[in-house]
Amino acid sequence: MPYRTTWLWGTFATITPDGIIGANFAKRPIVPNTEEESCLWTPGDCESLTDITFEQTSDDPLAPWRVTSADGQLDVTFTPEDRKDVKHQLVLASIDYWQMVGTYTGTVAGHKVIGVRGVCESMRARL
Repeated sequence: MPYRTTWLWGTFATITPDGIIGANFAKRPIVPNTEEESCLWTPGDCESLTDITFEQTSDDPLAPWRVTSADGQLDVTFTPEDRKDVKHQLVLASIDYWQMVGTYTGTVAGHKVIGVRGVCESMRARL
């Protein structure tokens, strides 16, 4: 039986006079009641983050994405500048992957971020 994986992931961070502000967030199938890899970094703190939503503003491959958490601690817009795609469909294996680089603007646990460099990527694979 082939191994399958599916996820949507993003990350960014910046150094401010008060400390690091950033986030690592993912939407992927997980085992119930297990910790996710999503978290927020704020000056002097690191806290877990759950229930992430990725919403693309249009079908254009370089359209902005809005990324939010259900608790409101993360609310950012990712504006891509470049995109790399990898697609292969083989008899027993397939991969559909993209990675974008761009900037994030919005709020992280009440801290404003403007034009912070980061990435966003997606993987769907059967190996």
